Amino acid sequence: MAIMIPNLILDTKSDAEKNVFRLLKNDPKTNNWIVLHSYPLLHHETLILGEADFVVLAPNLGIYVLEVKGGLVERKDGAWYFTGKNGTSEPKKRGPFEQAEEAVQSIISIIKKKYGQNSHIGKLAFGFGCVFPDMIFNYSSPEFDKNTIFDLRNNGDIGNYIISLGDSSPTELSGK
Repeated sequence: MAIMIPNLILDTKSDAEKNVFRLLKNDPKTNNWIVLHSYPLLHHETLILGEADFVVLAPNLGIYVLEVKGGLVERKDGAWYFTGKNGTSEPKKRGPFEQAEEAVQSIISIIKKKYGQNSHIGKLAFGFGCVFPDMIFNYSSPEFDKNTIFDLRNNGDIGNYIISLGDSSPTELSGK
């Protein structure tokens, strides 16, 4: 079981995040991993204040940011549409893959500043993924790798998904 920080999920209205929290906490493959939920990024790459839905610190694997999108997510005519419980949807330019990638780059930047480019922590893999727990995400685009997607096809096996992120999206401290 993962070590969850905070250890309870209290401050989110997102059922999708609550579901992913439980999956991460209870998957035997996440034993001794540390998972930060709703991690604030005070030094975000593109925003004044950013946030990572989940930051997974997996020993011998790396550090991975997960962006969670519940409900229906669609990509049409260059815009992203997120439809939640209330059934309303409006176009947004910034999609979940961009959000996750910016968050992991922000974390890399923070670590570089604190520990230096050539520190032992620089040997870790860094990556990101997008989690769609309520749907099958059937879109393809050059802007994302299908291996970074977790959806209903994963049957809740989030541990193996994160293990596979190490193979599909490794980044070192050198950044992009």
